[in-house]
Amino acid sequence: MNPFKRAKILWCLLPFFCVYSSSALTTQSGFVFSQNCVDAEKNIKILKLEKAKTILELERVINPNNVAVDYLEDFIDFYFLITNQQIEELHRLENAKDIRLNKIKKSNPNSPYFLYSQAEINLHWAFVRVINNEFVSAALEFRTAYQLLKINDKKFPKFSPNKKSLGMLHAVLGTVPENYKWILNVIGMNGKFAEGLKNIKEFVDQKEYHQEWLLEKQSAEFYYNFLLLNFGDKNDCWKFCEKVTADFETNLFSTYLRAFTGIKCAHNDEAIFAISHSPKGIDFAKLDIMDYLLGKAKLNRLDKDADIYFKKFVTFYKGQNLIKDAYKRLSWYNLLEGDTLKYRIYNSLARRFGATTSDEDKNALKESESGILPDVILLKSRLLFDGGYYSNAEDVIKSHHKIFKTESQQIEYYYRYARIMHGSNKIANAIDLYNKTINISGNTMLYYAPNSCLQLGYIYEKLGYKEMAKSNFEKVLKYKNYEYKSGITQEAKAGLSRLD
Repeated sequence: MNPFKRAKILWCLLPFFCVYSSSALTTQSGFVFSQNCVDAEKNIKILKLEKAKTILELERVINPNNVAVDYLEDFIDFYFLITNQQIEELHRLENAKDIRLNKIKKSNPNSPYFLYSQAEINLHWAFVRVINNEFVSAALEFRTAYQLLKINDKKFPKFSPNKKSLGMLHAVLGTVPENYKWILNVIGMNGKFAEGLKNIKEFVDQKEYHQEWLLEKQSAEFYYNFLLLNFGDKNDCWKFCEKVTADFETNLFSTYLRAFTGIKCAHNDEAIFAISHSPKGIDFAKLDIMDYLLGKAKLNRLDKDADIYFKKFVTFYKGQNLIKDAYKRLSWYNLLEGDTLKYRIYNSLARRFGATTSDEDKNALKESESGILPDVILLKSRLLFDGGYYSNAEDVIKSHHKIFKTESQQIEYYYRYARIMHGSNKIANAIDLYNKTINISGNTMLYYAPNSCLQLGYIYEKLGYKEMAKSNFEKVLKYKNYEYKSGITQEAKAGLSRLD
């Protein structure tokens, strides 16, 4: 919504709110979760962010000392950043963080929200930085949040949001990459992934909630989903996500989370269905990232219209994240269509545009610079596997004549076959093929061998062979300098944490 239009609405509605608001609200300071604030939370929850801003501006006029407004405004920025993945916006919006914190520090220190809200604001920003691989910048915010939460937990031991946030801290820090371990010393705490995950889940499973905890619960669900998705069991993650995003047809945040998780967990059709049935209307936030997700899901299914959505994304998305990956996938689409000229054109665009913050974009750049044409059968089987179409993927890879242009394609063949067998629950075949991948990889700087060790760790963990699982997770940590290293290492560390 245009800010001038919002201001006009604000002043038109102000007399109404002034008449019907409690006169006590105009004199209270500190955290007052008035009806306006609760209504704003309801709108933030479903990503009607501009409407939420209008309501909070009304509340600020009525009760200028209500710092709950500042706290909820930070939630608006947080939700915007995690759903849009625009690192440029992070740097633009972070100026508001200190202003909000300074206002809250002048409010009532006897409220359980006084320290908690300061910790949460720091956690919001630290979490967004972690998503963007800004671990160093996140360290101080994590440290501040941890210190505030520990004090608040002693002052208000029955205030359960403390436990949720401490749990998130423990879980995230339990997966810190090896080269950022010094952060734990700076923060003065050790990460405990399994314990942290348990604390978050306990908060999510509470049967009673205060009405002002609407966003506390939803953010806890998001944290839990994110941690399971990246460092836990993907089947468990999908079951959890499917449950908490059942309102995806009326809640845009749920649509986003369901689609993002569905693609990552090989529930491709469910992701496409969710995006196709997302809530519509000018009040909802504009999420260009949905075009990227839909394009990705449709390419996994080998749909003929997959390119349309990537083209929309690179045209209208204002950020830099995932641009290189979108161009890479456009090049793949055209390669599968047999158009090598367009493949090379889009491949060159992946070199020219977008940032290299995410692992996806780094990998896109590396592939583009290599100049090596992907093997079409391996590519097709990879996409079908990513979408969860295991039977189709197996049929495709079986058709390969095992004649490879490069050593890396030969290694990839066994790796892709292993992944398909794993997804199809043909575990004995998967174990053999993962070991074959590891044995022929040698010292190549590819992710196939370390990820094969990681997957073997998952298999043995699920089978109950704890020592074999630990051995394979530990092998992951011995590999150096390969693509996707940060994510694979974090998953292995989380596995070791679960087995301790």
